[in-house]
Amino acid sequence: MDGIKVGDRLWQFDINRRKYSGTGLGARIIYAEHFIAHIITGETPRSWIIETFGHVIKVSKSGLKEAGRRGFGHQWFTDQGREDEIWSNVHRPKIRRMIDGADAATLRKVAEIVGLSDECD
Repeated sequence: MDGIKVGDRLWQFDINRRKYSGTGLGARIIYAEHFIAHIITGETPRSWIIETFGHVIKVSKSGLKEAGRRGFGHQWFTDQGREDEIWSNVHRPKIRRMIDGADAATLRKVAEIVGLSDECD
């Protein structure tokens, strides 16, 4: 996690924070609304310190994971990490559907991109 410093913004992913695209049965959760922005206010050798709502939160520098009770802690993201996570969440299902219907030539190209060997098991 190079380049992060005190004063930078980190995004906390909170699965329980939801905003919907509308009302009724067609409303969908807006994935980007799960993220909450916070500013790094300090650091230790192994953690970023974030002070919010009277609480001090330690986020590991190595994996941007919050130390939580019983091992359950929030994942945190940089600005770029948040953008990447949102893009992946939105596009992964569409890409899967496209691959499921792809012909052999397209699947071979995908296999080459992801480093899959050409051997049939």
